[in-house]
Parts: sequence; C-alpha cells; structure tokens
Amino acid sequence: MTTDFAPARSSAATFLDFDGTLAKTNLVQVYAYLARHAGTRVGVMRRYTSLLADIPGMLGLDAFSRPAFAERLFSHYAGLSRDRIETFAPRLHREVLAPRIFPAVGEFLKACRGRGPLVLVTGAPDFTVRYFAEEHGIEHVIANRLEFRGGIATGRVLPPMVFGSTKARLMREWARENGVDLERSAAYADSISDASMLDTVGRGGVINPGPKLARMARDFNWQILNF
Repeated sequence: MTTDFAPARSSAATFLDFDGTLAKTNLVQVYAYLARHAGTRVGVMRRYTSLLADIPGMLGLDAFSRPAFAERLFSHYAGLSRDRIETFAPRLHREVLAPRIFPAVGEFLKACRGRGPLVLVTGAPDFTVRYFAEEHGIEHVIANRLEFRGGIATGRVLPPMVFGSTKARLMREWARENGVDLERSAAYADSISDASMLDTVGRGGVINPGPKLARMARDFNWQILNF
C-alpha cells in the first residue's frame, strides 16, 4: 500500500492523485494492456474478450461506487503471474502511461516540490506508477497492491483498498508518521470521489475538473488548474 524510498524531512507535503490528474489514464487502460500482452495467445484472447464483455457492467458500478468498480476490475487480474506482470510493467509505462502524462506535469511537480515531499496517493496498482514516481523524483507512494498466492494474482487487492475516503485516512496516517502538518500541505485530484482527500489538507487543488467538481472547488476555494 505504501512505498517510501526516502524519509520525509519537511513539515508540509503535496499529495497527488495519478489517473486523470497527472496523466490521461485509467484503470481499464492498464488492465487492457496486460490482458492483450501478458499471457499465452489463448489466454490473451480469453482475458480481453472477458474484459470487453464486462465493461458495461463496470461502468454501471463506477457510477454507483468507485470502490465497487475497482473491486470488479481487479478481479480480472486473477490468474496472472507476478513475474509476468513485473516483466511487462516497464513496457506498460513506456507504451501506455508515459505518452499520456500531461505536458505541464514536469513544471507542476517542480513547483510542488518547493513545498516539501511529494506523495502519490492513487487507486492504481503500485506496479503501474512505480516508474513514473522514479522518473519524477516522487519518493513516497500510496497505491493499491495486488494479492498474490504462490506468485499468482488472486483477483483481490491487499487491504485497505486505496479509494475515496480511505485515501484521506491513509494521508492522515502518513502525515502523522512523517511529522507532516496537513494544514500546511496541499493535495491535487481530478475526481469528485477524491473530495475527502482534498478536504484533508489546508490547500486543495483540482486538475481538469468536471462541472460538479469545479463548482465544489469554487465553494471551498480550492485551486483550479487545467493541463
């Protein structure tokens, strides 16, 4: 759930969502790539067909509950080997994620770093954001981790699932453990499901918000950015 490459040494930090906030990506794109590449030809066909058939149901769940949608999507990982996932993770980053990172992100992160350490807080699986974090000097990552048994994914994530209000709780725990003052800290996200994450810090910010989140941002005096 949490990966720290270095200790935090500041009383303030910047917490960042990933999908939709720093890159035009989503959980389905990530799994779809693995479904098309990580397995035998027969396995690839089966996984990809299963994903396509399930997309309408997952979209319905997403409108009702983001965690329920994520749980359904993560169930598709069942049967994939850890070795296979780790083998394809660098290619996934190069071919799917890196081209979709918003052009303004580099300068944005540079500005945020002046406040203190950067903390990625994302519902994405940890292996999907690892290389992004390393390339951009993000030393602290809070992300979902797939559960494996005997090196094979079970289709579940290790608790707690990093979504919604759980993000806010994990941010508070991380801040307490690292001596960070949340009132002096900032957080950025693109989804209304992350409102509790933004409300946890003294300086909330929304990136590429939809109309509802933009209205909320104006009501709460959160910063509004468009990349």
